[in-house]
Formats: sequence, structure tokens, C-alpha cells
Amino acid sequence: MFALFPTDTGFLNGIMLEMVDISDHFEKSIVKYEYPYVDGADLEDMGQRASTIKTRCYFYDNAAQQTYELHKDVLNLLAILDDLEFIHPKYGLLTGKIDSIDVRHDDRKRTAEIDFSFIKRGFTKIQPVPANAVDRVVESKYPGSADEQAAAIIADMAGSGLDTKAPITDNDPLPAQVKGVTNSARAYARQIQTALNRLNTLASDVTQPLNSIVATMSYAANIPGKLLGTVDHCLERVSATYNGLINFPARFHASITFGLATIERDLNSFLPADRTGAKAMILKQVRLATARRLALDTAYVYGTDRDARRVQQNQGAVNAFDTLGRYTPVQPPDIIPMNVLELESTLATTRSILQSGITEARSMHSLRSMALELTNAVDLVKQSAERIITVDVTAPVPLHILCLRHGLTYSDAQRIMALNPALRNPSFTSGQVQIFGGAA
Repeated sequence: MFALFPTDTGFLNGIMLEMVDISDHFEKSIVKYEYPYVDGADLEDMGQRASTIKTRCYFYDNAAQQTYELHKDVLNLLAILDDLEFIHPKYGLLTGKIDSIDVRHDDRKRTAEIDFSFIKRGFTKIQPVPANAVDRVVESKYPGSADEQAAAIIADMAGSGLDTKAPITDNDPLPAQVKGVTNSARAYARQIQTALNRLNTLASDVTQPLNSIVATMSYAANIPGKLLGTVDHCLERVSATYNGLINFPARFHASITFGLATIERDLNSFLPADRTGAKAMILKQVRLATARRLALDTAYVYGTDRDARRVQQNQGAVNAFDTLGRYTPVQPPDIIPMNVLELESTLATTRSILQSGITEARSMHSLRSMALELTNAVDLVKQSAERIITVDVTAPVPLHILCLRHGLTYSDAQRIMALNPALRNPSFTSGQVQIFGGAA
């Protein structure tokens, strides 16, 4: 009763479900008026009927999780008269009632499979964004965060003496386009132009990625828009240089964090000191843009990790040996999901940089929103993540034997290797070894 294809995670009145959609039924109430000796009919639209979502859930006990007993809690939901809350991976939060339940369970194998039909209450539109699609959610917030930062640049340039609303072009340098301003304002513009030149130089070494989000955004044709657009463009190019590490989410995140931070350090050493405050303003905006970009890249990392986790879950459901006792080889996964320690580490790093940005620009509410989405994504994984325990191996044994002793599968050996980087030879495993010990 294991799913042999990718599953999603949902929650029904707080009960975590490993689920797949069977069908979603939508129907309108149409009244037909038919008349004797008249072909056809008149139709009257009476609105939509209640939509029905049919879902299949899997419950089982194995080395990774113990969920078999939860299927009894789902059955008991039929006795509840109030509306139930169903957090659907595709439609988000729904309220309504269970119409019917079909259950197939085997107490000997500790497996259960439940099909239930959920009737949604109300007439609100179904949310198109999946509840666990943190990459899509944060990506949708990224353009709005750019608008908030553009407003922050205008506020920071209030005392510069430059007109932040005056249109500028790419044909001439910025100092040549500002007219009738003081020497201090002209020096301010020269400092911004120096920063723009340096950012363009740093970005020119990398080809624009095909999935560029900056290319889809519009920046105002003024000084704040020019500065912000150039910074975002440069940071996106820097981020693209590490795409080769996407199959290693934790290393990919660490590399991006380091790469984005180098832009501020480079500008800090490249820009000359000034008394106008332009350098401080530019470095601040680079830090804010870095926080926005790192939040987006972290969301992409969590999206990749989510997809890899589904693949790994399905591979773990395949028996290591067939009915004749022959070993069934498992194709090594292209991407190894992050463990809980790596998830918490990447979240802590990103939240620290976002918090610094929030401290510098309280008006940028999108930074708080991004931090919340990333935290919720990690919490959702941790609720179903495997607990990590440490075992003391006194005599050297092969890692596969160690997996079998603790109820793990052959395919878990590679994950344990990633969890123990100091483990040199998996054929002679000894000492303190961290392994997966079931659901947390």
C-alpha cells in the first residue's frame, strides 16, 4: 500500500496526510425548460454546486515514519459535526465536510490506504498557489519587494539635492544629465555613476540566465530605478554562476550566500570615500537587495529540496529485494535532500541577513513576509522529517549492515554518508555514527 509515484503533504484537522489527488469535481446547477413539440430547451444557470475533492492517503509504519495509527484518527473525523479544515497542497486552506471514506488496511503489515471525498464549503475562489510551494510564493513577492526598496531609495536620497523623479537615459553618464544642482549633488551623482559602472563590470562576466526574473520586471527611468535595476541585475548574474551546484542544495546555498556578500565588499573597497553620504546609501541598498535576492534563492533551494524529498520517498517505498530474494538496484538520486541540520542552518543564515535588512529599512514589509514563508516551509518539512540519532559502533561493520540493524533500507546508506562527512570507508563503519531513527 505504498505510493509508487510522487505524493504531496496535506493536513486534515491537524492530521498530516501523505496524499495524492484522485479527482476534483466541479459542477454547475443548470435548470432545463423543455416544451412539447419544441426542439431543444431553455437553460437557466442557478450557480455552482459544492465542489468535491477526492483524495487518497497512505499510512504505514517503517524505519522512516510511524503513521499507521493515524488512519484511525481520520476515520473518527466522521463523528465531528463541525466543519473540518483541510490544508490542500494545491488549493491551500479549505473548510467543509467529509462526504465518504473508503479504507483498506492490513494490521499485519501495518499499512492502510484511505480514499475520502471532501465537500468544500463556501463560494470563494480556490487559491491557485500550492500551500507548500515556497519557491512560487517568494518569487511572487520579489517584484513587490523591489517597489518597496525603490521607495526606500527615494527616502534616503531626500537630502542629496538630486531630483529623484527626473527621467534619465542610458546614453549619457548620470552627472551629465543632472542640471542646475549644487556641487555636492553633482558629486553625489558621480558616486552613483561609479557604482553603476562597477556593478555592470561585475555582471558582464556572466551570461544572463534563461529564467531571469529581473528581465520580467520594470524599473523606473529615474535615478532610484536605475540604481536598483543595476544592483538586482548584478546580483542575479552572481547567483547564476552557482547553478552548477543546484544538485547539492546545502552547498548551493552556502556558495550563493558567499557570492552575494562579495558584491558589497567589492563596492566598499572600490568606491572612494565621500562626504555626501552617497557611498553609505549605495552600500545600504546593496545589502537590502542582497537580502531580497538571498530570500528568493533560498526559496528556490527549498523548492528543489522538496522535489528531491518526494523522489526519495518514492524510492524508499520500493522493496530492496524481490520475491525470489534478488537485490533490486535503486537508481541513485540526482539530488540528495537536505537533512534537518542543513535546513535549520540555511534558514538561520537567510533569516539573519533578512533581519539586518529589516533593521535598516522598517518600511520594507516584504522582507518580513519572505522570512515568514521560508520559516513555514522549513517547519512543514520538520513536522514529517526523520529524527537523527547517534549510535556507537564498537566493531567495524559495512554501512549497509548498519542500516539493516536499525530498520533502514539499502538506499539510506548514501544519505547516511552525507550525514557523516568524516566517514571515510563505508565498508568499515565504526565509532559515533549519525543515522535516521524514524519520524521526529
